Amino acid sequence: MNQKCALLTKVAMSVLLLLSLVSLNSKNTKAAAWKENMPASICGNYHNSKLKLTVEIKRKSVFFMPDNGAAVSPIRHIYSKKLGKSTYAYKRDSLKSSAVVLKFSRKKGRVYLKVKHASSILDRHTYVKMSRAELSRVIS
Repeated sequence: MNQKCALLTKVAMSVLLLLSLVSLNSKNTKAAAWKENMPASICGNYHNSKLKLTVEIKRKSVFFMPDNGAAVSPIRHIYSKKLGKSTYAYKRDSLKSSAVVLKFSRKKGRVYLKVKHASSILDRHTYVKMSRAELSRVIS
């Protein structure tokens, strides 16, 4: 009788453990889904005056534009996902490419952007979100 009770207890515990693991995995799968396009909440122009570079984030593309007016090629066919509070990642062209991480922060009413894994030059700097009017004043 004691052996049956012990066996039944082990089976019940195993089933509960398995169900909890399945529910944890389903939550992670939803959070890690890649979506086509960028979220509208992070779209805009982010400028760095030291680098003289503007990062323009649109729904379907990302531009890294120098202030001297040089030609740039947009990064199109974007897939993005939210990694955490105000942290996003995006990939280009296919899900096999490496991800670029965008981390946003707020301080005194301004929105700041830090880029990781784009290039060694772009990764070290902070970009400030600006309207088109502010951006045109800074560039000219």
